Amino acid sequence: MATYIELRNLAADSDLLNRCDVAVSIEAYDIVQEATPTDDQVAWAQRVLRSPRTAAEQALRYVLAKNKDSSVAAITGASDATLQTAVGEAVAVLSKGFIPGEGV
Repeated sequence: MATYIELRNLAADSDLLNRCDVAVSIEAYDIVQEATPTDDQVAWAQRVLRSPRTAAEQALRYVLAKNKDSSVAAITGASDATLQTAVGEAVAVLSKGFIPGEGV
């Protein structure tokens, strides 16, 4: 199990952030290719495709919280496919109009 300090450090890990950057971009692409994306999904995808870093940071924090019981090695060693699935789960929540820091 990663400690809180380790999880916080992973949230700033450049390799994980770069991988999440790509993963959220893929999710944004997939959303705009859907037959009937919601307005919130389209707005989220447009923001991500313009500037993916904030969404990558949010998705990474979501993924780290979900995997808080995993070791640092398990988190950093996750395959791209595993990370993409986890980011997809984060995007399903983050693209519904709730933006952390802007109210609940």
